[in-house]
Amino acid sequence: MTRQQSGNALWFILIAVGLLGLLTVTLTKSGSSTNETGSFEQNQIVASQILTYAKSIENAVQSLLARGCSENEISFENNVVAGYENPNAPTDKSCHVFDAAGAGMTYEAPKENWLDKSKNGEDSFGEIVITGLARVDTVGGAICGVNQCSELLFYIPYLEQNICVSLNRALNLNVNLSIDEGIQDLGPSSADFFTGSFKNDSGFIGNEQAVLIGENNACIYRNHNENFSFYHVLHAR
Repeated sequence: MTRQQSGNALWFILIAVGLLGLLTVTLTKSGSSTNETGSFEQNQIVASQILTYAKSIENAVQSLLARGCSENEISFENNVVAGYENPNAPTDKSCHVFDAAGAGMTYEAPKENWLDKSKNGEDSFGEIVITGLARVDTVGGAICGVNQCSELLFYIPYLEQNICVSLNRALNLNVNLSIDEGIQDLGPSSADFFTGSFKNDSGFIGNEQAVLIGENNACIYRNHNENFSFYHVLHAR
């Protein structure tokens, strides 16, 4: 092989190596992009599941109220999480959300992959909190006047931030998740569970961000154990 032929062969080898490197980088970027797209779509699916379930519980509550149950008689007693026994509820369970004699709903705990695992062990981690200890600014007002009554709230604490972002995106809300929406009276903890009574003049959602005023559902940041939480108004008062 002449020196010129040897030089040409080396040149072709270098080109081949360069093309192989470019192909590797392209495939890597493509794989990363595919993973990101998959995560985005999965988070949107989770957000849809949460919103659908929260709405179904709201519909169940409204159905029981329409049947003649008072707001203080609504019971969320279930066979998964203890502490929701409502002494005001009829003994025939006709005002129970999670009983066939009432609304016939099933208690569905938040799925593990929705949650910030670093908060595992916190009170109410992996649970739905249904409470009458907080209100949403300008929501309701029929019973005790605007911003005087607590709402009946469905609440999921300790969500993954990406799930929280997807929830607000689905709701078309531009919530700043670095601002604390402190709700002083809401733990969350088993002490917050709704058992037939409301706390009026309590802490409220919307005191820090105008975008949340009048919003029946959103995902917010709370500095209580640094968690991202989704709320949904089941019954505005």
